[in-house]
Formats: sequence, C-alpha cells, structure tokens
Amino acid sequence: MVDQLLWIDALAKFSFGLMFVLAPKPAAILLGLPREQTFFYARLLGAALFGLALALTIEGAGDSASGLGLRGAVAINLSSAAVLGITLLFGRRMPARRGRISLWLTVFFLVGLSIAQSLYA
Repeated sequence: MVDQLLWIDALAKFSFGLMFVLAPKPAAILLGLPREQTFFYARLLGAALFGLALALTIEGAGDSASGLGLRGAVAINLSSAAVLGITLLFGRRMPARRGRISLWLTVFFLVGLSIAQSLYA
C-alpha cells in the first residue's frame, strides 16, 4: 500500500507539474486561477511539483528508502493544503468561483492523501 500511495502522489504531482510548466496560461484559465502577464508563478509551481514528483518516483523505484518517504510526502501535502486553505480563507484577491472550487478540491485531495499516507508511514 505504501508504494501505491507514493505512486498516486507522484502521478498527481507529475500531471499538474507538467501542465503548469508546459501550458501555464491554459492551465490557469482552465482552473480559474488569477491570470498574470508572464505566468512565471504558474511555471514555478509546476517546476516545484515536478521536482517533488521526481523525488517520490525515486523513492518508489528503489528497493530501500533513500528518497522522499511517506512522512516527507505527508509534510509537503499538509503544508501545501494549509497554505492554500489559509490563502482561500483570508486572501484579498480571490480567484474566480471556478478557481476557488479547484483550489478547495486540491486542499481536500491533499488532506485525504495525507491521511492515507500517515496511516502507512
């Protein structure tokens, strides 16, 4: 089950990371996130997600735990969910309704994944 959780986490991060790196404008529009001139921050987010996915993949592919483990994934997912949730609750410039829904779904996904991962960590 630990390997499956790591692969699910890596796949989600790879998917969103590639989406934000390769097509930040359509990704931001599709998810209802604030539009900016250069989409620098969307690409930066994509790069961070892609790097985390690589660390999870290294962990999942190896025979021994040498990369990012479940405890690290739980910490990353919970801190990401907390920052997103706090920003959504108290942020001044709120994205469109579709963006708020997308971000709240992301918060719930990360918290749920963290709960499942913490059971096996």
